[in-house]
Amino acid sequence: MAGQRDVPALDVSALGHLKTRVEGGLVTFTLVRPEGIEHGLPPSFELRLGPELQALVDRGAEVVLDMENIAGVGSRQLGVMLALYRALRSRHPRLRLLNAHENVRRLLALSRTSQFFEIGPDDRRPE
Repeated sequence: MAGQRDVPALDVSALGHLKTRVEGGLVTFTLVRPEGIEHGLPPSFELRLGPELQALVDRGAEVVLDMENIAGVGSRQLGVMLALYRALRSRHPRLRLLNAHENVRRLLALSRTSQFFEIGPDDRRPE
């Protein structure tokens, strides 16, 4: 990704609902499977996630949410996805989803939340 600098690792381990991988200028989040999300989002989730994400985006990072191995999402996972979108929306009007299963696409359409996400016909990893 031309013009992007390396970005530091992002520690979201305390948040428990997302896993993260940082490679060069790409920050890739993956959702924890439903059984790994024991309770709803803590009230501080967006407050804690927002500043760290904003710092990465300010350094030129591209942020994506990889939905690989997620055949469907429940209300808790959708809440995590929307929280991630809200934390990024000042710089990214839509959160890019990779590898979104048809069930996920259908749920986003039915819940009228697809407007917050960029979902292409081929969601393979960026080149």
